[in-house]
Amino acid sequence: LKNQSLDDYLAEKKINRQELKHRIAWQISWTNYSSQFLNDKNYEGFYKQRKTQFDGTQLQVSQILLHIDPKQRNDDETLSLAESILQQIHDEELSFVDAAKQYSDSPTGKTGGVVGLIQFDGAMPMEFNQAAFALKPGEVSKPVRTTFGYHLIKLNEIQEGKTTWQMARPRLRKAMIEYLLTFLTEQGRKISRIEISEDWK
Repeated sequence: LKNQSLDDYLAEKKINRQELKHRIAWQISWTNYSSQFLNDKNYEGFYKQRKTQFDGTQLQVSQILLHIDPKQRNDDETLSLAESILQQIHDEELSFVDAAKQYSDSPTGKTGGVVGLIQFDGAMPMEFNQAAFALKPGEVSKPVRTTFGYHLIKLNEIQEGKTTWQMARPRLRKAMIEYLLTFLTEQGRKISRIEISEDWK
């Protein structure tokens, strides 16, 4: 469309012919591969394996948040404190509510750590949501690291969702593509070897 020669195009994109062939092969193979993978059977199967992530399920959770402040408490010290608090809770030396009031750096600590209802793809960090959705009612997570610090998460209650896999199709498609790309990347790492030429600049 630009009336460019192949050499001009390669120069503009700063790639060689081999790289261009690779890109074209990837685009063609990805379209064919993904169209085979993204079918109704796999949509439904993916949904069933991760139902609470897509059906609108909400969790009532509480947290104890410990900020990391290099001036007062570094990463290792914060993790150690989180593990100590968790052990006290497990040993029933301290209730989760009392531990939140005593230790939590979150404003929710004053009320015993209650965060409220969360969804898998909601406002909380993904690491937080993944840990919360792996819990059973009454369980407390191991320390979870996010950009805010270390969290101890307690699952109080589950409110089941009613969204079907057909209704969740757009979100399923996005999640399945991410899963597939991650899978292919991991497989590529197992079979690929990368070498950097000595004359590379």
